[in-house]
Amino acid sequence: MHLSGPPSTLWVAAYASGRAEIPLNLGTLLIDPLSLVLAGAGSLDTTGNGSLDIQLLPDVSFIGTTVYWQAA
Repeated sequence: MHLSGPPSTLWVAAYASGRAEIPLNLGTLLIDPLSLVLAGAGSLDTTGNGSLDIQLLPDVSFIGTTVYWQAA
């Protein structure tokens, strides 16, 4: 996953099995907090770019599964 923003900004990425729309002090949480899984966190580089490597398991039980992501 490619992330971009202001240089040296902290970021966090998470995924969930459902959507939500929950207003918070810093913005809106758009993924279900009950199924939320933290996928990674870090800081963008000096050019404002970052990445998160995601490995998917070759398991047929995941076929048709929808996952919602949010990064900030």
